Amino acid sequence: MWALILRVIVYMGIVAILHHLYEQFKTMFTTKKTKDLVSLHRDKYQEIIHRLEQPPHSQLPPPPVPESELDPTLTEEDKAFLQTSLLQVLSETTL
Repeated sequence: MWALILRVIVYMGIVAILHHLYEQFKTMFTTKKTKDLVSLHRDKYQEIIHRLEQPPHSQLPPPPVPESELDPTLTEEDKAFLQTSLLQVLSETTL
């Protein structure tokens, strides 16, 4: 009977020592990771505010087409008509 109690005490001591060693090695050989939740949300909020302050891309006028890319079969009269039509549409959309 005393042998059984002695064995249980020895095994519990071995388990306690191994657990203590495991915890010690875990703290010695790993780095603690902490999440900075305050600055993470603050940065996301600032990014959203920055996006909202910028004008949407759909309101920006398209870049002008270079003369070299225009269709060479168009006459000068057609080019002038297209140019005035484009300017008229742009002036209506910006108002």
